[in-house]
Amino acid sequence: MVAKSSAVLQTEMSVLQQLNTQHGGYRVKVEKLDGEMRDMIKDAKAAHADGGKDDGGKDRAATALEKLWSNGYKLVEWDGINPILLVDTEGTIFGALAGQPKDPGWSKRCMRLFDIMAEDADAAAKLPKKNTQHRRGFYPAIDTGVTFAPGDSKAHNLRLERKEAALVENKEALEIERSIQKFVETSIDVFAPRLYGYIKDHMQRLQRHPDYTGLRWNDPHGAMSGKTRNFPWCVATVPHRDVMNMAFAWCGVVAIGPYNAIYGGHFVIHNMKLAIQFPHGALILIPSAFLWHSNVPVRHEDHRASVTFYTSGGLYRFIDNCFMRESDLAEAKPQEYAKRQEEKHLRRDMGSCHRYTSSSTTIPTFVFAFLTVIINLGRPYLVRCYLLLSYGLIRLFAASKSLIDGIVFVSGSISTLIATK
Repeated sequence: MVAKSSAVLQTEMSVLQQLNTQHGGYRVKVEKLDGEMRDMIKDAKAAHADGGKDDGGKDRAATALEKLWSNGYKLVEWDGINPILLVDTEGTIFGALAGQPKDPGWSKRCMRLFDIMAEDADAAAKLPKKNTQHRRGFYPAIDTGVTFAPGDSKAHNLRLERKEAALVENKEALEIERSIQKFVETSIDVFAPRLYGYIKDHMQRLQRHPDYTGLRWNDPHGAMSGKTRNFPWCVATVPHRDVMNMAFAWCGVVAIGPYNAIYGGHFVIHNMKLAIQFPHGALILIPSAFLWHSNVPVRHEDHRASVTFYTSGGLYRFIDNCFMRESDLAEAKPQEYAKRQEEKHLRRDMGSCHRYTSSSTTIPTFVFAFLTVIINLGRPYLVRCYLLLSYGLIRLFAASKSLIDGIVFVSGSISTLIATK
C-alpha cells in the first residue's frame, strides 16, 4: 500500500514519547523489545547466516519488502530530492526526508565517497566482530568523533584501533563527509532551528572549554559530535533505536551507492509502519533514539553504503553538569545538582514539540509558494537571491517562535507534509 504525499496518517507523538530512552533526557533506560521487533531481528540474523536468500531462493530485497507489506507497512514513494516533513497531529515537525542540494555535483561527490569506501571494503570486512556484527546489523562500521559514555569522567574522542584509523583517514573522503555534515546541520537548522541552536550551543561550550581544546572533531566547525561510516557492500540495518544518542535530537542518515531505490534500500520507521524509498545522495532526519528504524537490503546486483551523523546524549549531561559527572556535581555543588534534578522533569517537554516548530500557518506560506513558481520559471541568477531571501525570512519567523509549517527550504521547493501513524 502506498502512502501518498497528500495523505494525512496521524500519529500522537505523546504515545511515541512514552518510549523513554533516557530518564530525564539523559540516563539510559533500556526497553524490552516487543515481539514484532524481536522477530524481525531474528529473521535478519537468519537471512545473514543464509547469505541473504530465503528457502525459496528469492532476492533478499524482495523478500524483505513482501514481509513488510504483509504486516501492513505503507510505501512512501520519494525521489530523494524534494523534502517531505514528518509531522504529528498537532502539526509539529518531528523529522524530515530532507532530500539533497540542487547541486549537479552532489550526486557525483557522494558516489566518489562510495568508491573510496568500496576500495576499503575488504579491509573493513576483516575488522573485529565489534565492527562487523553489531546491534545495528551485519556490515563493517566505524564510529568517530567526541563522546561521553557511562563510566567516563571526561569527554574524549572515540578510541580507534590502528586498523580502524587507517580506514577513516582518507583526506578526500573526509572533505566529502564534511560537506555532507554541513548539509545535515543546515537542514536541521532550517527544519528545527531551536533544536539546532540547542545542539550547537552545547558543542561550542565544550569546544571553548580550556580542558577540551585538543579534542578532534569530524568537522572543526560542526555541531554534530559523532559520525558513523557504514562500509559496502550491502548496508542494511536491523530494527534498532540509538539509545545512546540525545533523546530528542535528530540523527542524519545519508545513503550512497549504485542501487535502485525502488527495489531496495528503503528506510523503515517501524513505529509508524512506513517504508520510505531512500535514493543515493538523499538525507533523512529522525529522532533515532526513540523511533525504531531499519533498512531493507538492496538487490544482490546492487551495492549500498551510508554515513550517519548524530549527537551523543552523555555529552549534554556532562556539559550541563558543569563539565563533570553527576556524582561529582552532587558533591562539589549540591545546589547546582538539585537544580539539575528539578530540570530533568521538564526535559521531555523541552525536547519534544516545543523544541521543534510551532503549528501555525500564516500568509507568508503563499508568498513562498508564489516565489517558488517564479524562480522555477525565471533566470538562474535569481536563484541565489531567492535562497537568501527565503532563508532570512524563515530564520526571522523561527526567532519569533513561529516557523511556517509546510515550508522547507533546503532544495528550494515547497515541501509535502506527511503526518504518520
